[in-house]
Amino acid sequence: MIPDTEQEIINQYLKKVSKIPLLTPEEEKEVAKRAKEGDQQAFRRLVES
Repeated sequence: MIPDTEQEIINQYLKKVSKIPLLTPEEEKEVAKRAKEGDQQAFRRLVES
């Protein structure tokens, strides 16, 4: 069983992550291309999505 404190941290993480929109397959390809070309913002978007 997970202690309450750890469970709260997990719940907070899941709540935060659920607010990040997923990329469509087309968006993922485009963002990946930009990230590969050195676009740091695109790289962050890939990591976060």
